[in-house]
Amino acid sequence: MMISRFTLLLLIAIAVAGLFAMPVWEMTVYPTSTIAYGNVTLEGEPAEQEDIVYAFVNQECRGKQPVKISDDKAYMTMNIQGLTDHEPVYFKIWDASADSVYDVNFTTYTKPNSDIGYPPDVLPINGVRAGVTFFFPPETLEMHPFEIRQLDVGYYCNTTKFIKSIRVFGAENLEVVPDGLMINITATSDWTGDEEIEIELLNNADEVIEYGDILITITP
Repeated sequence: MMISRFTLLLLIAIAVAGLFAMPVWEMTVYPTSTIAYGNVTLEGEPAEQEDIVYAFVNQECRGKQPVKISDDKAYMTMNIQGLTDHEPVYFKIWDASADSVYDVNFTTYTKPNSDIGYPPDVLPINGVRAGVTFFFPPETLEMHPFEIRQLDVGYYCNTTKFIKSIRVFGAENLEVVPDGLMINITATSDWTGDEEIEIELLNNADEVIEYGDILITITP
């Protein structure tokens, strides 16, 4: 069967476009949003015009913004969707030229109907090689005597892809038991006070790939 030159070129163009397709992350839209201003880099170098920044909350895509170039610097102005104040936000950058996704170690929090990173204090959105970023809100986790709480560690990670297990240290007056990516915390007595626990995330080789601390306060 003969194929015309036009058809052949069209098929090649479609194939090439498929090789460099951007990620298919559907953004969830909410009635309110946080305006975020950021300086976008890949391994410390300015991103390029075709690159795209994505924002996530608990693995839900909340923002998508192509990079803008001005004075040889790459910027973004993004609406991060969401109703709730102080939700933990992490970012990813799609490098269009390499068709590769970079993680961003910097994290921040939502502020609906307001802005974050307003110039000159722009957010440092720097893409790095894939890894795990683990972060907790700065507030103390408050509990009462004999209360049982469950902490979803995955909620506070940019990805759970590389995590095999969790280890917990420092619990003297509380019962703290890892269960998959969840941690069951039980105040087993009428003790009150502060206790700081350290959480380690391990990969398939049982190597610590990330860690973090959380302060638990038991009040009457």
